[in-house]
Amino acid sequence: MKKTFSLISTFGILTVLSGASFAAPMWTIDPTASHLTFEVKQGDNPITGEFKKFTPTIEFDKADLTTSHIKVQVETGSAETGDKSNDSSLPSKDWFNISAFPSATFESVSIASIGLDKTGLENYEAKGKLTILGVTRDVTLPFTLKADGNNTRAFGTLALKRLDYGMGAMVDPNGAMISNDVTVKFDITAHLTPVTMPVATSQPTAQ
Repeated sequence: MKKTFSLISTFGILTVLSGASFAAPMWTIDPTASHLTFEVKQGDNPITGEFKKFTPTIEFDKADLTTSHIKVQVETGSAETGDKSNDSSLPSKDWFNISAFPSATFESVSIASIGLDKTGLENYEAKGKLTILGVTRDVTLPFTLKADGNNTRAFGTLALKRLDYGMGAMVDPNGAMISNDVTVKFDITAHLTPVTMPVATSQPTAQ
């Protein structure tokens, strides 16, 4: 009976495992080496800034991109340009309206490899949803991966139109003062999150 029970148990476990959908491994970012910046023009003068607080949740396995998933939540009130006038205006209702919409979010729907670039680095596209000021639109986020010791860098650029999300629509609906075109750049450094294995416990043997 013991041998029969063992075989049945093993077969059952293998059956469950063969039908299971395993999540991609989690990645932990290095906040001191990760940056999310933006640039927009005021007339002919570029305004550059950085979001000081953002939280990426990264599940990524290049061997199985179907299980991979990226979500980034950005605290828009953390935007800084180094200019007091700009920094006091950004949180207002005219722009990020942080009292009503304290965060912006990107969440991937699918991730695909688009091959190697001329330097041999791996390039990907994450198709997903970008939500700003409560407005959600489809975007394609290109990014490149570069191994750096035990870490991996992911970096890329996303071009968007601020008026697509209603940003500045009341005070500058035609882009006369601030350009409608916004360039967002990200440079994220992360490492694989260590996996904690459960402690095995002895089970009574069936007779």
